[in-house]
Amino acid sequence: MTVKYTKNPLVETTDTKTVTRTIIVENPDGSENKVVQTVTFTRPQYTDPVNGEVTYGEWDKSSGNWNKYNAPEIPGYTSNEVPGETVTPDTADQTIRITYSNQQEPETPTTPSQHEDNKESGKVSAVKQQVSTTKTSEINTVNTAQKMVRKQVSRTRNQVNKNNDHTLPQTGTHKDMLAIVSGALAVGIGLLGLSLDRKKKK
Repeated sequence: MTVKYTKNPLVETTDTKTVTRTIIVENPDGSENKVVQTVTFTRPQYTDPVNGEVTYGEWDKSSGNWNKYNAPEIPGYTSNEVPGETVTPDTADQTIRITYSNQQEPETPTTPSQHEDNKESGKVSAVKQQVSTTKTSEINTVNTAQKMVRKQVSRTRNQVNKNNDHTLPQTGTHKDMLAIVSGALAVGIGLLGLSLDRKKKK
């Protein structure tokens, strides 16, 4: 008589792993809210009834997702957003804290005061007045030079006429007249140059 033994079949169960993200919301009043996000993975688990050896099958899915989270809105406060994230069976659990902060009001642009406007207007008027005064002074200087030249020429002519009344015409007389007129013109040009030099120094 022959006796045969058969091996008992493996015992199949289910292996489960849950990956967790815990979000703790710190409220402005000091209280806290907790939000828990989970992704669960499962796979078959086989146990040998003789020696207790355990083996595993494939996970039911390769990955999952923690969703994006925004804390509840509170007037006058802002909070950070928790982004979504892809997880796998190998992802470790996480704990994240988010807080509220006071909402900053937009700055009101400042406009120049009436006093500043008047001050700037006064500066512009002063510059315009100074330019006008300088131009008037230059014109007066040129006019004065021109008058002096005309007077000098007139005197020269009178002097030549008097000399001609008492002496015979001579070629030197015309040369003297030209020399005197040239001298008068030189005086006028010198005064004009002095005026221009004063302008440059200013």
